[in-house]
Amino acid sequence: MCVSDEPGYYEDGEFGIRIENVIMVVQHPKYADRWMFENLTVAPYSRELIDTSLLTEDTFNFLNKFH
Repeated sequence: MCVSDEPGYYEDGEFGIRIENVIMVVQHPKYADRWMFENLTVAPYSRELIDTSLLTEDTFNFLNKFH
């Protein structure tokens, strides 16, 4: 089964941003009774638009690993 993950932020009457990825539900490789998401579409983030001072260390590390 495929679904889309569309987190976003909207400032009423001002602007909005949204990231959209298509993800697939797959069986967990270690736990047969569990399911997880696998990304099918991956687009790079525009790093110059990210204020890294607002990110947690985990999120910052995720972005570095992602790229």
